[in-house]
Amino acid sequence: MDPFDGFDIDIQSFDIQRLVSVYPDKDGINWWTKAWFNGKKRGERAVEINRELAIRFIHDSIGKDEWLEEYYPRQMEVLHAALAQTREQVIKQLRQTFT
Repeated sequence: MDPFDGFDIDIQSFDIQRLVSVYPDKDGINWWTKAWFNGKKRGERAVEINRELAIRFIHDSIGKDEWLEEYYPRQMEVLHAALAQTREQVIKQLRQTFT
């Protein structure tokens, strides 16, 4: 039996910044979401969203990672791959320590 079977790394435990915002245009008619990963200044492209979704996000009815998965799936795929790689490295180090 592998003692590390099911070992999971909490995404919040690593310094992989994920910032997201929602904002309206100057007339408050069109709404947009924008995301930044790993502290990049420029950020990802803005995506148009509807007002109802923006308000739900603002009121924390939709989680940040769920939001990012929906609107920035490619970037979240990269993030999950990086976490999986980190998980494997941690497990390898732990196995070396305890064997």
